[in-house]
Amino acid sequence: MIKKALLFALLLWGVKSYGQYDTLHYLPPVFVSNQIKTSNNSCRDHYLILSTNKAASFNVTITRGDGALFSAYNDINSNEVSTGVFSLSRSTPVKLKFNNRGYNTEHIVSRNSLNTVLNIGGYKLEATQPFFANIRHLAGAQGASLTCKGTTALGTNFFAGFQAAGTGTSSADKEHSHFIAVMATKNNTNVTLSGFNPGVTFYGQPNSGSPKTANPISFTLNAGQSYIVAQTKDSMTAIGIDMDEYNGIRIVSDKEIAVNSGSWTGPSNNGGSRDIGIDQLIPAKFAGTKYVLIRGKNTTNNSNSIEKFIAIATQPDTTFITSGAGDLDTIVGQGNYKTLTGTGYWTAATSTPSGTISHDNMAFTSTQPVLIYQTLFGSSNTTTSSMNLIPPLADCIGSDSIYIHDAEQFGNNSVITVTSPVTSTVKLQDETGNVLVTVGPSSENLPGTLISDFRTFVYDIDNSVNDVFITADEKVTVGFLGASSNIGGAGYMSAFSDRDVEYITSDPLFIGNGRARLDLCEGNPAYISIDDPEIYSSFQWFKNNNQIIGETNDSLQVNNAGDYKAIASYCALPLESTLISVDEFGSPGEQGFSKISALYESETFDGFLNNSNVAEWDEQSKDFNNASLVANGPKVKTSLYNKPGYHPVPFYNVANGEYLKSFNPISNLNGSNHFSFFIVLKDSNSATSNPIISFENSATGAKILKTATGYAFSQEPLSSGGPINATVDVNTAQYSILAGVHNGSVLQLFANGKAGLVDFGNTTSNTIDIGSHLIIGGGEEGSGKFFNGFVAEILIIDTALNATDRQIVETYYGVKYGITFDPTNDESGINDGDYVSNNGSVVWDYSVNTDYHHSVSGIGLDECGRLRQWQNKDANNTDAVSIGLGTIANSVGANPNSFNVDNTYFMWGRNTLDFDSFGETDFGNTLNGEVVESRVARIWKTQQTGIVGSLRVQFNLGLGNGTAIFDLADTRLLVDTDDVFATGAISIAPTSYNNITGMVNFDHNFVPATGFYFSLGSINKITTPLPITLLNFEANLQKDKTVQCNWSSASESNNAYYTIEKSKDGKQWLHVSDVKGAGNSSEKINYSTLDLNPFLGLSYYRLSQTDYDGEKRDLGIETIVINELLDHSIHVFPNPANTHVTVSSNQLINGVVNIRSGLGQIVIQSNLSDTYSAEIDISQLANGVYYVEVQFGSINRIVKLVVE
Repeated sequence: MIKKALLFALLLWGVKSYGQYDTLHYLPPVFVSNQIKTSNNSCRDHYLILSTNKAASFNVTITRGDGALFSAYNDINSNEVSTGVFSLSRSTPVKLKFNNRGYNTEHIVSRNSLNTVLNIGGYKLEATQPFFANIRHLAGAQGASLTCKGTTALGTNFFAGFQAAGTGTSSADKEHSHFIAVMATKNNTNVTLSGFNPGVTFYGQPNSGSPKTANPISFTLNAGQSYIVAQTKDSMTAIGIDMDEYNGIRIVSDKEIAVNSGSWTGPSNNGGSRDIGIDQLIPAKFAGTKYVLIRGKNTTNNSNSIEKFIAIATQPDTTFITSGAGDLDTIVGQGNYKTLTGTGYWTAATSTPSGTISHDNMAFTSTQPVLIYQTLFGSSNTTTSSMNLIPPLADCIGSDSIYIHDAEQFGNNSVITVTSPVTSTVKLQDETGNVLVTVGPSSENLPGTLISDFRTFVYDIDNSVNDVFITADEKVTVGFLGASSNIGGAGYMSAFSDRDVEYITSDPLFIGNGRARLDLCEGNPAYISIDDPEIYSSFQWFKNNNQIIGETNDSLQVNNAGDYKAIASYCALPLESTLISVDEFGSPGEQGFSKISALYESETFDGFLNNSNVAEWDEQSKDFNNASLVANGPKVKTSLYNKPGYHPVPFYNVANGEYLKSFNPISNLNGSNHFSFFIVLKDSNSATSNPIISFENSATGAKILKTATGYAFSQEPLSSGGPINATVDVNTAQYSILAGVHNGSVLQLFANGKAGLVDFGNTTSNTIDIGSHLIIGGGEEGSGKFFNGFVAEILIIDTALNATDRQIVETYYGVKYGITFDPTNDESGINDGDYVSNNGSVVWDYSVNTDYHHSVSGIGLDECGRLRQWQNKDANNTDAVSIGLGTIANSVGANPNSFNVDNTYFMWGRNTLDFDSFGETDFGNTLNGEVVESRVARIWKTQQTGIVGSLRVQFNLGLGNGTAIFDLADTRLLVDTDDVFATGAISIAPTSYNNITGMVNFDHNFVPATGFYFSLGSINKITTPLPITLLNFEANLQKDKTVQCNWSSASESNNAYYTIEKSKDGKQWLHVSDVKGAGNSSEKINYSTLDLNPFLGLSYYRLSQTDYDGEKRDLGIETIVINELLDHSIHVFPNPANTHVTVSSNQLINGVVNIRSGLGQIVIQSNLSDTYSAEIDISQLANGVYYVEVQFGSINRIVKLVVE
């Protein structure tokens, strides 16, 4: 048993810490009104500026929304590598001018493109290195700047903001507009716009109410597609709503989107002054509670400045905003806004660092996160407005280097604005590397005392400077602002840092296939931890989406299964980790997941229908190395007879060449060839020397073979017939646990705990060739050798287990599948025959249960040992009893009950006496006053570990007792403290029973006072006599499209014959054949018969048995699905016949059936309609040879018939 320390870390790390400086940008289109779409003064030239801090060049690729490379441009700086691909470095920025002017460019849309899905208009920009992407628009009187915000701009929850507007009207109102543009990054993205203030409408969108208000707007986009809504001011005025009322509109989606919003144009005051104010939004999660703003250049009328900012609340609670000067404002409700301006906000900076110019600034804090949209001006001219989305203050916000190309494109009086920590040193250089100014640490210069660790400064760009490169030793936020006459433009070039939440793992947590497997038993205790916890301010853990009260540290102890996640506060941003679905506990025998190289379990097939095809077998270890079919795969068997431990198991049919192959080679095996393996299997008449499993897909790879007396291990070519390296004898017709251990020198096989022989004398090397693809169900591909039988489970461990640990793993499989251990004591250090849990407890002691060591089975909970078995029965159907916790369901997974205490077991076994009452006299009056009139000779003994509680004991009397004619109400479960039932026994009446199926259930809590022995009795031997014990029954499709029915019996009494019938609906049954029984027998007998005319599709086969006295009882039903058949086959039986004959077909008969004489004359004719079979009276026919002819339209089928 392995114990080791566990460390699992949640990694929250900044691979997207650049904000606008990123390797991926999305740029949705923008909108202009029809009134100005052709105006050179309001919409003319459009530029895309790319810059980077990297000295080395790299390529940037730009594609349109429809995936085509961007081609509608003029490359001003000559950076083009090929169409849509550009070389970029710090010294060679990219400047592209869009082809055409006005709205006649791909990126600009007008009214005709609103409210529709657009395949072009948006862009995707990608590179291997981070870069800035800045869109600029210039016209005769208007200018605008929009900086893409990289992957930080991608989200699912946004609040739109717009340029702050005046309230008056003017002749330019048809030119003023607000718009929202959405671009999808993934297919099938559902988007909804809502939260409209009363009176907010959009062109072409439905509205209702008074005042008219837009209804929620929903649409679906595929990756790269865009959608725009907009409204002009004249339409707003007609309703009587101010333009500012559009602030706070909520945009939500189910997949990540990018969003632009703004005003083209927006009126800056109550007159006709206007300019463009647009920006790319950030998700609401980046809203902050601490802000510093730098005022633009319009400082006129300070008491009622048109330099404004709009605050939008992102939380439903009331938000209080306190300015540095002490002013207090409130915003009530999510999505509501406040327009803020005035003397309490804008004040002169209290100090001006050397080399910079005087300016106004402001500071404020809020009680809830808010988004800030600032309207600012490039000059004192009221026509030079712009709009920026402002980042909050936080340690993680900003960049330490920013390159701005063509910084004075909007005018010669442009400035650089910087907000930085007071402890930072910030340097500005031009494109040639000349230092323009260096600002060292200085005192804060913000109003009031709210924020004391930041300062602002403004640098006036010299007219000779083209590009500005800003570097700092701490993160700073940088803006640029400029104007020329009526043109104004502004933008931010750094902000909005994000962090990815990812995993790093160490044993024993393994992640793959969308799941996490945590072996709690490899560490004590087990923890999930957050990496680099010092960068986060707080933590909260959740399980199954419920907050875990009190778990607010950077690590969490994990004790059980569930879906776990953490929310860590990073720069006031609540970052949520990816969900960790812990769905596994323990490992077989507590060997530890870190040691397991492969684990294939039958639980994969829970829920499969009988005879379902297996396309893939999920591998459960850390490697997730699933095995899949190559040509033909096995079929799952779910009938009671083929479901050991109530687990469905695949059957490999040698006739079809069925096998599975692992996706990848087996990994993690010990380099010195120390390994162990366990296989739960049952052979079904495989040829001797045929392979069952190949550990390597090669001729000389290690493999398991069938032998005449058991199984063997070999690594020689199958064509050579050997040599054999190790063997073990076992009854291959029964389910067995085959184990193998290689200690670096020899490999030894074990079957149900019994040691096999070791012989390496026929090989030249003790090295085992193992580690290639695993083949389940045959030899290496191309060998043509396959297995015929069942493989329930495979476990491969990369260490050589000692006898003690091997016995613990064998116990896991023995209990799980109901397999009896061989008690031959052939090893030292362990007691063969014992079942031992992972903590060393002997849960079935052979020394005290020797007489009952038959059909041993059990249920139990062993978390670390992986066992969760709530019901069971003997794997090989040599017993009629099943026991379950509370109930008996179709499978273990369907049983809703479980043990509450770890290492709880309930085991049972039986003696060798028959399951009948012939000659049995050990019964009498019970302690609770009932008179028992008969009892089966078989007795069961149980052994309990821990407190078990009430159990369901089920007897399947339908296996051979004709219960349809009996009343099972008179059966009794007899429980005693010893194996003498004539005295001291108690009787328990059935909880439920079914006189048709023969199932009878008893509920009982085994305790020392009443005993741990039990048997089955009857209080009325007339209505419920207790004298055929069926082992198995199955129906299998053959290559020639016939169906072979196989069954076997362990004992028979008074058995005349068996009958096989078939049905399409489970209600109407057609005779297939009768098979003579053995009369009376105590030996195992195998039976078989063929159906030459099976039905197409789903059908049922029923086995029944008839006594010499004519009593008939049903024994079992199997299902089968046939996808295609040989055309129109017919079957005539009995043949020879005497008085009547039945004619059947695998197709519906709609036509004439003729019986012709040997000379071809029709002697009997019958018309049949919509039937698969019909009985025909032939009693008038003389003895001789006849021919039965069935007509299927134009097709005739003829079968010879002998009448005698």
